[in-house]
Amino acid sequence: MINLITALLLILFAAFSRILPHPANFTPVAAIALFSGTYLNKKYMLVVPIAAMLLSDLIIGFHSGMIWVYGSFVLIGLIGLWLKNHKKIGNIIGAALLSSIIFFIITNFGVWLTGYYGLTFNGLIECYTMANPVL
Repeated sequence: MINLITALLLILFAAFSRILPHPANFTPVAAIALFSGTYLNKKYMLVVPIAAMLLSDLIIGFHSGMIWVYGSFVLIGLIGLWLKNHKKIGNIIGAALLSSIIFFIITNFGVWLTGYYGLTFNGLIECYTMANPVL
């Protein structure tokens, strides 16, 4: 029962984090996906981030790149599932960093596939360059 309550609270928190004003590209959904895979029962692992995204997308709108965003959260949940049995500080830091990298690579690859930057290698490089907040 505690897993169900925790899952529902995480879904609501993640959904509201996307609806309420926040810095661009900054919501805790990936962190919640990683946490869900690590600490919740397997049956909630993927439900939590996907339900949060669907709930908030009902309000803010659906878009063509959803499959890439949702897919990246599924992979992050699977990283959390691995982390469940490997909870060491280095693994936790590594999983968090890997989750961010996976999200960046997968979602921006989806943007590149739209053809906006051209479906060439140079277009792919430009897409990732334009998505880099540091550059």
